[in-house]
Amino acid sequence: MHVTRRRFMLGTAGAFISAAQARAAWPVQAMLSPDKDGPGWAPNAALLRQLPRLLELASVPGLGLGVVEGPRVWTRGFGRAVEDPAQPASDDTVFEAASLGKPIFAYAVLRLVDAKVLDLDKALYHYLPIPEASSARMSRVTVRQVLSHMTGLPNWRQLAGPLEPAEEPGKKFSYSGEAYFYLQRVVEAVTGKPFSRVMQEQVFEPFEMKQSSYVWLPSQIIVNEGDEVTLEFVGINGSAHPTTIEAFGKTFTVTRGGAHRVTFVADKVGIFGITCGTHKPSMSGELIVMPRR
Repeated sequence: MHVTRRRFMLGTAGAFISAAQARAAWPVQAMLSPDKDGPGWAPNAALLRQLPRLLELASVPGLGLGVVEGPRVWTRGFGRAVEDPAQPASDDTVFEAASLGKPIFAYAVLRLVDAKVLDLDKALYHYLPIPEASSARMSRVTVRQVLSHMTGLPNWRQLAGPLEPAEEPGKKFSYSGEAYFYLQRVVEAVTGKPFSRVMQEQVFEPFEMKQSSYVWLPSQIIVNEGDEVTLEFVGINGSAHPTTIEAFGKTFTVTRGGAHRVTFVADKVGIFGITCGTHKPSMSGELIVMPRR
């Protein structure tokens, strides 16, 4: 019997899957200063020799490092991409970039503004009048204020309830994933497309970012009938992700910072949905079970 393992990361517009995020551990001058072992625009030999130790000291299992200088590109992976089974990080390893996805999303929103699909100074409520955003303050929050983190909203609500800015919108900086998620829903409403499709069209396809995505990768899992399947779901953003694996009796909730592993035998043939009830259609995938021959 074949065993299939996959990891899924659950989040929102901030949950970008592309490149590594690591704490600064080396001066920029040391990274790019020329030496006899390489060109001045690329990381020098001293840094490359020290990186494995620096990763160990910082408790960073793996790193993808890239330098772009005009037409010249230098890339390399360091450490591990997967611990069990052991798999080294490479040039092509896909990392969770979490809230580094927000400025990428902001760029896509500005493209929609240029195309006259959105107006920076119109309220989100104008485009998508949801009940939880109907208060006097919240109904005035604009696209511009979301992008500049000036909504007055907290990062995430601790309890279910209305969206209510603690400050007058536009008056004070207040980092908010909650506001970005509302804007994500607005983008889906005005384009009539799933958020992941919008990002593909506005950013990833024009820039040929073929391995970057805001949805589960892979969005399809193909197994054979009778295989034992193990899936691990990790909450990287948002408050809670009620998740269902269709037809296999698997329903569970993953909280932010938490993980949930499910194991089952794929004893039914067909195409079955894997969905996060809060964030579908952005967070959805398919389990395809092929008949065993």
